[in-house]
Amino acid sequence: MSEEQARYGWSSSFPKFSGTSARVIRGRLEEFIRDAGERQVRAWDESIPPLQHEVNEVLSVNEEAAAYSAILEYELPLESRRPDVVLLAKSAVVIIELKGKLLQWRLLWKMKAITSELRAIWKQQNSI
Repeated sequence: MSEEQARYGWSSSFPKFSGTSARVIRGRLEEFIRDAGERQVRAWDESIPPLQHEVNEVLSVNEEAAAYSAILEYELPLESRRPDVVLLAKSAVVIIELKGKLLQWRLLWKMKAITSELRAIWKQQNSI
């Protein structure tokens, strides 16, 4: 898939994600989401460095983590939802929403919807 057709703001291996400047990653996210407001940019600035720290922690204790992937602002193909972070680790898919003080029930509802969509995509791709 070409960069023009990308459905995400950032995608890389764990080592590349942890080794890239947070400012560079934020720039890629801003290119992908051209209408990002000040709050969104601030949220990226506040969340990317801690995510990089956690990825570094995983890399330091698990050699296999070098093959894991980090995807930020992934646009789901079936609709316009975008999980903030998708981590691909072996056979696991970890979805992280960084919405701060959302009510827990709303976050759980969104996660359930996203999980259902990803499950449908996985089934569709594996039935081919």
